[in-house]
Amino acid sequence: MYNFTSSDSIPFPSSLGVSGKIPSIAFQIPDLEAYAQLSLTEVNTGVLKVCVRVALSNGWSAHQVAVEWATGALALLALLSAVCYSFMPDALAPFCLFDFLYLYQWTASTALLDLNYSSVYRAFATNFA
Repeated sequence: MYNFTSSDSIPFPSSLGVSGKIPSIAFQIPDLEAYAQLSLTEVNTGVLKVCVRVALSNGWSAHQVAVEWATGALALLALLSAVCYSFMPDALAPFCLFDFLYLYQWTASTALLDLNYSSVYRAFATNFA
């Protein structure tokens, strides 16, 4: 048995007319995934000879550079607030900073788990990494 893994981007020929059969919302949802499987079996014996699995994507992503910068700026603002209020004995800003950074770390680290998450969650979580 062979396991061959590869990646490529192949556009469909316009002569197939595939784009007219796909709903327009499929081109707008980020990280939309589809899987297709082609199995070839021998007619006489029913033995599986070839199995090809394909993962299809529309090219959009929930990973946005602007969101990365916004979350980084928010973390910097929380850090500056914690530093400014750390001299006050009853301030909660230093503790809120740890909660805030823990939220970022938790979101990014859950996407690194070896689970079968959808690509939209992994792309979203990289905004916090």
